[in-house]
Amino acid sequence: MLGSVRDLIRTGTGFVRDGGEFNLKGGILVAESPVEKRRKILIADDDRKTLSLLSEWLEREGYEVTSATSGKDALRQASSEAPDCMLLDLNMPQLDGYSLLLRLKENDRTSRIPIVILSTQPEDENQDICRTFGPIQFVEKPFRIADVACKVAHALT
Repeated sequence: MLGSVRDLIRTGTGFVRDGGEFNLKGGILVAESPVEKRRKILIADDDRKTLSLLSEWLEREGYEVTSATSGKDALRQASSEAPDCMLLDLNMPQLDGYSLLLRLKENDRTSRIPIVILSTQPEDENQDICRTFGPIQFVEKPFRIADVACKVAHALT
């Protein structure tokens, strides 16, 4: 709208208004979309098929995905990369999911990472985890990708 041009602020080569950019191209004012930061998801699961399925799906949805096949590797990655959300299998080698959760919650850098647990045990059998570690989303294996999508979206809000 022409009336909103007055609201534009000149910055370098373009104009910025409400987080979006406007550039002059050939004498025409063109709106540019703001670039959003991709949300980073860390998947920790020792099952390579699960990792592959979830990674492929999350990347198609626009997330940046990293993965770990052991609790020890997941802890190292979470501490160094600070993902926006973690999908966590409870039964992993080197450091199981319960021990990993404890270490994540003890560390200031990782204590606020939202967690989605992937478990073969029903959610009601894992209520102690929720009471101990705070708000955690659960997805029972085998899972439907729609259930994971819903839990990830909820964890990121």
